[in-house]
This record gives sequence, C-alpha cells and structure tokens, in this order.
Amino acid sequence: MRARTWIVAAVALPLALSGCAAPGTGGPTAPAPTSDAAPDSASAPAPGREPATQPTGPAADPAKDPAASAAPVAAATFSPGAKKSAEVAVLALKRRGKLLDLVLSITAHSGDETYVSVEEFTGTGPSAITLVDNVRLKRYLIVKDSEGRLLQPPYWIIKVDEASVRTYTFPAPPAEVTRLDVSIGGQPPFRDVPVTS
Repeated sequence: MRARTWIVAAVALPLALSGCAAPGTGGPTAPAPTSDAAPDSASAPAPGREPATQPTGPAADPAKDPAASAAPVAAATFSPGAKKSAEVAVLALKRRGKLLDLVLSITAHSGDETYVSVEEFTGTGPSAITLVDNVRLKRYLIVKDSEGRLLQPPYWIIKVDEASVRTYTFPAPPAEVTRLDVSIGGQPPFRDVPVTS
C-alpha cells in the first residue's frame, strides 16, 4: 500500500510542478488574441515567421455549431494560382432574431508562410464583407456592438492549409428576403445564397 502511494506521488508531483496535465485530462490553453480595433497589416507577422502565440478562434465544434460541419452552400477559390490563395466557402447564412449570421470557412494557402492575415482575402473594415439584396437594392454591413467593435472574429491571423471557420453578424433583412448575395473583398460575389432560419 505504501509503495503505491509513493508511485502516485512520484508521478503527480512532477506534473504539478511543470504545469502539464496527465494524458487525457486536458491542459491549460492560451486565450485567443483579441483586438479592440480593426488591425492593420503592420500587425501581421513577418513572412515565414510564426506569431508568438498560435491564434485560435471560436471553436468549430459540430455538436455546438452544426454549420461548421455542414456542406458548403457556395464555394470559390480566391486568387487561384497566386503565391497566396484561399478556398472560401459559405457554410450558412442564418437568421437569429434581428440578426443574421454569415458562417464562412477560409483555408489559406501560401508557399512560404505558416500564418497569414485573413484580411488579405476579405479586406478590412465594416465594408470588407457585405450582404446585398439585389431585388430591393440594399446593402447590409457587419453590425457593431455598443463600443463600436464589429461583430466578427477578434483574431485575423489564420494558419495556412487549415480551415478557419469564422462568423460575421449582420442585421437581419425583412422576413420575405430569402436570398442574398455575399460580397467578400474585391472578389466576385456569391450570388443568391439562401437565408435560413
């Protein structure tokens, strides 16, 4: 009995001192970087260098967010054949009360970098990603909160060759609107994307 106690103590003590967790128990994770203001390109890491902390965004857990595992509603390749390109897919355009969530999957590709700025593909600011009602000739911008921050992911650096699921929130159009165009940066828009409830 005493030998067992010493073995457990010998294993548990180094783990506790090193800050590591025993296998299968999970461990401490670093919080995702946040930004109070829209970042500029100077904030992105230098080409070929990784940021000090690996940026992560809201978890794309299919059990919590079915849109994250859904088949794309629309998809396109931005800047095909260029040194930097991205596979962009609209996963959902879903009403949530007076709001409308646009869920995108963005997979960046780069020949010599590990991380890139998603804004190289989407543009920056409230008009970078917009929804357009081409019947009523109305454009919807990303909603801002009471402190003037855009309701979009707080991080803008994504890992190359890994899908980054990102949600952007807009004011919901009238109930009779069932389709909208999704305009991202200077790329051709995704036409007639269905709005779901």
